[in-house]
Amino acid sequence: MCLTKRLSLTLLLIFLAGNVFAQWKVNLNLNHPFIDNPDFINAMEDVVGRLEDFLNDILSEVPSNPRNLVQGFADASIFAGHGATQRAYGGYDFLAITTGFMLGLRIPGSFSIAMLDNPENMINSMGSNSFGLGIQGVNLEAGLHVSKFLPINRLYAAFRFGYINVNHDFDNFSVNFNNFQIGVLGRYQLVDDISLLLLKWRGITIGTGLVYQRTGLGFDILLGDGFTTGPGSYDLLINDPVVHFGMTMSTFTVPMEITSAVQLLFVINLGMGVGFDMAFGSNELDIGIKNRIFTVFENRYFGDASVEGGGSMGPIFLLPKLMANFGFKFGPVIIDFPMTYYFGRNHGFSLGITTGAVF
Repeated sequence: MCLTKRLSLTLLLIFLAGNVFAQWKVNLNLNHPFIDNPDFINAMEDVVGRLEDFLNDILSEVPSNPRNLVQGFADASIFAGHGATQRAYGGYDFLAITTGFMLGLRIPGSFSIAMLDNPENMINSMGSNSFGLGIQGVNLEAGLHVSKFLPINRLYAAFRFGYINVNHDFDNFSVNFNNFQIGVLGRYQLVDDISLLLLKWRGITIGTGLVYQRTGLGFDILLGDGFTTGPGSYDLLINDPVVHFGMTMSTFTVPMEITSAVQLLFVINLGMGVGFDMAFGSNELDIGIKNRIFTVFENRYFGDASVEGGGSMGPIFLLPKLMANFGFKFGPVIIDFPMTYYFGRNHGFSLGITTGAVF
């Protein structure tokens, strides 16, 4: 008869700094000939206790209450979701093609650039604030004056697509970011253009649509050279512990906008608008120790363990906003700088650059 048996233990560590949000789960998978020995079980309980102390120590560098941080990144993803926008160039005759970049920032109560010098402190500080960052790296929007095909005047439809994938390593810190976006938009020009000498008013346009985004953001932080729960008969050993902090955001946005613009001297284009974004979806948080954790008895391995945790939050449902654009139009070619300020309970802004052509 085989004396070797397998034992699986689960330990839930709940951090109580503020509201409970993140649960850390430690899974121990043990394989040892004395698995039924009471002394062995007691020793493993001692190991688990020492591991708990260790986790409370190193994971203090990661926010124990990251609810606001998770929601902040979900909001910022919405803020950045308007790259390559054509909102200030309504009234075109047939076709508009634009590409662009947009950055969204959810502003916390306390944040400084100096935090970037210490990634651990940066994440810990942001955990209690609604900081968030969203990036749309390469966006494409294709707009069509559908009134050319339908008996409805001044009606426009657009298709939007965006994608970015970035990875970067620092000395003891690495980050990866990816984003995919797809959406359809509709705009209707309530009031037609009016031209007077060197000035052209682009009328009043209302717009809406549906945009889907999926965003992934991950941090890996090296926390020292290693760790052991020893001395003891049974120990746990972690080599070069790396804490992983990741988010996966999946959101739908319905923008509601009223915009207008003025063209001066045939070249300068100034846009303004007001509206809100209705946001749906979630931001899934995944935190854990990436390294394999070995259990050791008399200098030999007899099992392994893993540490994981996380939670979920969604964006704020209603995000009111003020919009502005400053740009140039040289014949069919446009260069535009869209800006949006989100006000209310979760404030922030987005900045971008758009280039393209309208015909």
